[in-house]
Amino acid sequence: METLFHEQGKCGACGYLGQRATNPVFGTELREVNEQQRAGRLDIPEGFTLSCYVKAADLEQEYLHPGAGQPARALLRSVLERNRKCPKWEAYVPQFSPKEHFQLSQQQQFARQMERNLRTFEEQLERSRRQFELQLQADNRRFQRKMALIAMLAAAFVALAYPLLPALYNALLRAGVVRVFGF
Repeated sequence: METLFHEQGKCGACGYLGQRATNPVFGTELREVNEQQRAGRLDIPEGFTLSCYVKAADLEQEYLHPGAGQPARALLRSVLERNRKCPKWEAYVPQFSPKEHFQLSQQQQFARQMERNLRTFEEQLERSRRQFELQLQADNRRFQRKMALIAMLAAAFVALAYPLLPALYNALLRAGVVRVFGF
């Protein structure tokens, strides 16, 4: 029975396979087709038909209107074991209804999309961080060059102006602009 539930593309191993009452008085929800029914050991109850929750195949038509008068179990097995290579196939999990399988699938798709979005965001954040660091390094190099130029100009000014300071100071004293020791 384990191999039955791992046969991708076959309705008998799909979580979207359900049984529905043919008379709406008994309800319209799609119920689980249990493991014994999927394995062909139990028939689908009278008044019920097979149905696909995502409408990937018209199982009701196949099951309610069989071709050449097949017995119920043979008909059930032929419908369940036909490999449809269904793109909407979802692995069957016992005790889950087709609706629960669909919700689980939607949650898993949402989680995968969130993971992709998170990866994309992290990649963009990393690119942005690298670009910021490169810009910061370039700005730092530019600043260091400017500071080196200012230091060189200041050193040149001091080197050139230092011998002239006593003469300048004396000229300012004579003009009365400065006083000796600030008095």
